[in-house]
Amino acid sequence: MKKIAALIMLIAVFAFQLPLWHALKALIHIAARALITLTALAINFMAYAGGPILSLGNGLAHSAS
Repeated sequence: MKKIAALIMLIAVFAFQLPLWHALKALIHIAARALITLTALAINFMAYAGGPILSLGNGLAHSAS
């Protein structure tokens, strides 16, 4: 049990030795990638779900005019 606690303490010490800037940069990269992925998924979903609706709307507009 003491060995596990010592290991956790050692990991914590090493983790805190890491400069804060690098940790911040890593978080920013993760957040940016997540944002890009979500945006891409949203665009794909809108293109997929909105495609038939938009084409239907255009068809109605053309037939009405």
